[in-house]
Amino acid sequence: IKYWNDALLLWKQLDEKGKAARLHRKMANVLWEKMGDTEKATKHHEEALKILEAEPESVELASLYEDMARMYFRTESMAKARPWAEKALELAKKLNELEIIANSYLTLGSIIVNSGDWKKAIECHERALKIALDNGYMETAVRAYNNLASALPYEENARCQECFEKGFELARKAGVIFWVSWIGTWLAVW
Repeated sequence: IKYWNDALLLWKQLDEKGKAARLHRKMANVLWEKMGDTEKATKHHEEALKILEAEPESVELASLYEDMARMYFRTESMAKARPWAEKALELAKKLNELEIIANSYLTLGSIIVNSGDWKKAIECHERALKIALDNGYMETAVRAYNNLASALPYEENARCQECFEKGFELARKAGVIFWVSWIGTWLAVW
């Protein structure tokens, strides 16, 4: 974070708005996801938003919307999360940015699960999984297997276990230690 703050000052001095916005988004993500500091993360999201919404629509803006949606989903409220996920998905589709489309479907599906619409949530996760597998987005595919398994109803227990197993194997092959540990834990208690 210290080095990123130093770099942020340089990008601002050089009037590199896009690079500054990207760095604000990355800092926000680390702050909320790894450090649990949503207050500082929100400030970085807001700074990135100010920059990016004054510019033409971009992949970076879609990424920002998706990161904001995930932060609100994981830390604050579904009511705040859903509009950002929908904006991310809409913009990513417009820009044909497949990885952000997949991640937006995953976030939206996770939000929808909490509203009780399991069928729609599963559809979102299945779309994300297909996009990720078809395009070689391995970490996104692993997340999709995990989210799909978590969204499936109890009567689909065998499919749930299959999703966890496929996600675990893919995480191992891709070397994504977090997901190996996370899904491995689910498999161990399954």
